[in-house]
Amino acid sequence: VGDILGFLSTIAFAYKFICNERALSKYPGSAMALSASQLATVGGLSAAWYAIDSLMLYGTLGFSGIQVAVSDSLVFGSLLYTGLITTGLTLVLENLSLKRLSAAELSLLVSSEPFFAAAFSSFLLNETLTSQGILGGFLIFAACLSSSLSAEIGTRAAEIGDKFSRWMAGLKTKLEGE
Repeated sequence: VGDILGFLSTIAFAYKFICNERALSKYPGSAMALSASQLATVGGLSAAWYAIDSLMLYGTLGFSGIQVAVSDSLVFGSLLYTGLITTGLTLVLENLSLKRLSAAELSLLVSSEPFFAAAFSSFLLNETLTSQGILGGFLIFAACLSSSLSAEIGTRAAEIGDKFSRWMAGLKTKLEGE
């Protein structure tokens, strides 16, 4: 079930980037407004989840979880970091980066997060990487590399095709003139 959910979340993220890219191409200066609406949606859905969870667990809409979060500085700091940095700042930076990157490039960049997490944990925390982890990191890195190179190769191939077409047209004109 976890693998299926992971796969579906990857598809959902890619779809989100495609929708954001379309919205930002239609309204180029609206990255911050788009980010604000996405954050408001996340906040509203989180509040609804909290309310449903509270009603299902306790039968009432209690605020004991909020009181615990505010009274424990470690929990409160973790919630602030999660909300402001890993959610808020990330959404803003993703939307701003769509001015320079395509949705496909951004999806690949974001999907490289596990690769960098594994690399940093290996170097900084002396974590041992399994052969599967190394292979997965290599595949993620290869996908990012092939995506960036394919655009360059496509441009070069188009230039070569253009030159060849002009050369053939010139050769045809020359042969018809003889």
